[in-house]
Amino acid sequence: MSSSLPAKPKSQQTSDDRTTELFDKYYDTPQQFASNDVDAVTGFFENRGWEKTAAVTIAAQILTQAKIEGVKVFKILDTLKTLDKVQVSNLVATIMNNSRDRTSSIGYKYQSDSLTKEERRNIVV
Repeated sequence: MSSSLPAKPKSQQTSDDRTTELFDKYYDTPQQFASNDVDAVTGFFENRGWEKTAAVTIAAQILTQAKIEGVKVFKILDTLKTLDKVQVSNLVATIMNNSRDRTSSIGYKYQSDSLTKEERRNIVV
């Protein structure tokens, strides 16, 4: 979007002005988050071996949901730190599935120990 107002030189911008803009699905509505929040969530996933693209995608979802629910993103990160790698992956799949259309979903394999040998034999995975 263009404006007739002159742009601020980067040297005059404050830390409040430096925000990262992410878009919700289909790039319709721009969402703005503080750059330190984006860096923290993205860094959390990158430090756990996630690729940059995946980290940014899930960060956008987590930041958007945190904003909707009025929860601080660092509180969410503190909770995620208590989970192991598999639990985080399952949680991320659930988060992504909740934000996707019903015709598209991310799956993951879950093996229940409560099934008997005969029940497992009849389940097609």
